This record gives sequence, C-alpha cells and structure tokens, in this order.
Amino acid sequence: MRINFLLPHLKISGGVRINLMYAHFLAKRGHDVRVLVENPSGLRRFFANVFSGKPFWMKNFLGKVKRVSSFSEEKNIPAGDIIIATAWRTVFPVHAYSQEKGVKFHFPQHDERLYHGRKEEVDRAYRLPFKRMVVSTWLKEMFKEEYGQDAELLLNTVDRDLFHPVEARRDDSSIRILLLHHEFAWKGTKEGVETVGNLKERFSKVKLILFGAREKSIGYPCDEYYYNLPQEKLAWL
Repeated sequence: MRINFLLPHLKISGGVRINLMYAHFLAKRGHDVRVLVENPSGLRRFFANVFSGKPFWMKNFLGKVKRVSSFSEEKNIPAGDIIIATAWRTVFPVHAYSQEKGVKFHFPQHDERLYHGRKEEVDRAYRLPFKRMVVSTWLKEMFKEEYGQDAELLLNTVDRDLFHPVEARRDDSSIRILLLHHEFAWKGTKEGVETVGNLKERFSKVKLILFGAREKSIGYPCDEYYYNLPQEKLAWL
C-alpha cells in the first residue's frame, strides 16, 4: 500500500519517534511509505529533498521523507491508499483532501486540548470524521465518552534496540535520580528538580542527573547533565 504520514516536524521527541517507527516497520514490510513535513523555505526544502534529509537520529529509517511547502495545498501531497494526520493541526488539511489521497486516519498521542493548541480549535479537529488510532486506554475512553467515537488502541512498546540491560554503574554508592530537562512547563522539570533538591537536603547520597535535547546549557542545579546523547547511549544513561 501507499501510506503517507503528515508530521509537524522531525525534531527528537517521543511522539515523532513513535510515528517514524510505525513508518519504518511498515516500509520494512514492503509498503510504499512517505513521511511528509512542512518546510516553507524553498532552498532548504530543495536541498533536504535532494539529499534525502532523513532524521539524523534514526539513521536506518526505511521510509521516504519529503518536505513540502504547505500541507494546505493538496497538490503537494502524493496520492495514496492511506493518509495519517499525526497532530491536530494536520487534521484540517487532511480532512479537505480528495479521496485520491487515501483513507483518512488520525493518530493522536495526547489530549492536545491541554497544551498543544487552543481548546476550541483542537476540539473542532477531534469532531471531524476520521478513523482514529490512539496510544493509551484513557485516550480511547476520552474519544468514546466525549465524542462518541471508537478508536483503535495501539499501545506504545519499548524499542529493545534502544532500551536493554547494560552493565550497571558501580562507581559509588549514590542514589541517582534521572529527570528529563524540557522547556515545556507541563513536562514537570521545575517540580522534579525542586523535589529532588528537597531530598538532597535530607539524604547526602542523592544525586540529580538531568538529560535533554533542547538546550545545551541549563540553569537548573544538578550533579550531571547530558545534552543530546546519541541514541545508542540511551540504554547506558
């Protein structure tokens, strides 16, 4: 089948990785899979398309990646059998496409009304007629209770190529607490750092380890910070 994914970006993030993993394994099964990303810059878009421009953090990605000037212009979207909107903003253009673009799916991985867009706009996107797939039971229940829609449940699984047992660090007797550093308030970095800080005042063996991929230098106090680690180092971390 010809399957097109519409992604908001290709930056390192959990939601993007899940979509790329599905695209990768569908391509591995022999399907013609394209990941489409908006890029309004004509020159950068040209070079990215000429030189493949696959995400550097998924070097073995088997799908095709194509930058387009805008999702709102249907001519930019290849014909297909299935087209998947992966974020609320991509729902509106996909809804407007002709049937030539394929059966329309929506694959939300969060209640995007909470943080990712104006509640009224996201709500309008969720009410549009799509075949829906979700990554958690609470999202499945939300679409059923609030929108009267049955969604297919696709639970996110652990990528064992990335996360697997490695030899434990035994260089000291500290209690190491690992937290994500992220600028989005709802990720909870601020509260996490404050909580571990309180623990450190009571227990001398506690160490705070932060990691992230957004900012090279951070202002939070911590014992160690790892910025933009290569994917193959995640299991070690």
